[in-house]
Amino acid sequence: MARGTTRPAEVRLVGDAAGAEALARVCDAVWGGSGLVPVPLVVAAIHVGGYGAVAWAGDEPVGASFAIVGRCAILHSHVTAVLPSVAGCGLGTA
Repeated sequence: MARGTTRPAEVRLVGDAAGAEALARVCDAVWGGSGLVPVPLVVAAIHVGGYGAVAWAGDEPVGASFAIVGRCAILHSHVTAVLPSVAGCGLGTA
């Protein structure tokens, strides 16, 4: 999915450690460093009602979003990331 293409990505909710690892890899690639979103934290947060999703272009994770449950059971958006290679392709368009 290159810049300017319209091939859609598939957004999948994170439901296991493999999905959490893909989410963490995208966030690390976009925001730099490693460990910005620890995999065990993603797994634990999702277990108690948090939100994790990964956008896939084929078998390549190209975007991710993660939120944790805050006070009064509302979601606190922690991080969202889109790889530069797909920025501008409409991935975040609802």
